[in-house]
Amino acid sequence: MKGLRLLVIMVGLVFVVAVAFAGGSVEKGKALFNDPSLGTNGKTCNYCHPDGAQINGQKSSYTIMGRKL
Repeated sequence: MKGLRLLVIMVGLVFVVAVAFAGGSVEKGKALFNDPSLGTNGKTCNYCHPDGAQINGQKSSYTIMGRKL
């Protein structure tokens, strides 16, 4: 019984810590989206995708070994 109680407390603590660290994900994502050091040409993602436009997770073209299909 003591072991089960300890397990429940540990799981609860892990959950609280995970939620605390996940809270800033949106702000971090916005900062990365507007960071010019991530791109190879010195431009931010926001330069070509203002306010996240045209980002829907679907590819419109595919490239294999530098050639478009």
